[in-house]
Parts: sequence; C-alpha cells; structure tokens
Amino acid sequence: SVAQFFFDGSKVPKGDLHHLFACERDSNCLRGCRPYGDVEKVPANRKKDGWGPKEVNRFEPDAGKGAVARATLYFLLRYPGELGDKPDEYTKKDLEILLRWHREDPPGLYERHRNQAIAEMQGNRNPFIDHPGWADKIDFTAGFGP
Repeated sequence: SVAQFFFDGSKVPKGDLHHLFACERDSNCLRGCRPYGDVEKVPANRKKDGWGPKEVNRFEPDAGKGAVARATLYFLLRYPGELGDKPDEYTKKDLEILLRWHREDPPGLYERHRNQAIAEMQGNRNPFIDHPGWADKIDFTAGFGP
C-alpha cells in the first residue's frame, strides 16, 4: 500500500506484511509508485483493476479501498516520519480520503483472518482491523515527516 520509494526501502517497513498485498503484475505496473486516492473522470472502457491517469498522481482501486486505507493508516502509526518528505507521496490531505475509504469499506472476514495470520508470523496486528473506531480517534498527521 505504501511504495518503498517513499520510505527508502528500509528493511523493517519493506517486510511488514500489514501493508503488503499480492496483486497482478499489470495492476502493480499501472499504479507504479502513486499513492492511493480518489480519481475523477474514470473512462468507461478501461480494463484494469483501478484507474489513475498519468497526469494525476493518485491511483484509485476498483476494490479493496478499505483494506489499503487501513494498511496505509497502520503504516503512518507504526512508522512515524517515514512519509511526507518526498514530492508526489502521501500527504496530510490524503488522510480524509483514507479515513472515508476505511469507514465505507469495513474489515471483512478475509481481512480479519489475514490480520490473525500476520500476527502469528510477525507478532503484531493492524489495530484498525480489530478496532475500526480507533482510526477516528488518532491524529495521523504526527506520522508524517517534515
């Protein structure tokens, strides 16, 4: 959910399973390093799993918006200061969209099972899957760097 370009590929965040998702190569290539976000003017004839025109530095997935939002919010909480110092990455303005996606697409059974499996391997959980209401009580702006 957070491209390693944004955090210089540090080994700890790079391997954190809570913000890593399997996807098809074409979808990943289409997104590139762009942050997730709302994109206007989606063409009706597109054939990918999301949309983000080249001139817009955001990518909107067709599905899983809540999961990527929770993963990104988790990243901000777990790795404060890793985001916010490079152009074209997540910004404090993106928080409104991420929180809206989180609320509109609550954690389902698959995501809860995934959280448990990651906890068994990695030793920690994504709290926004276990306690979705906590996301509205946290000041995520502190997670951004300079």
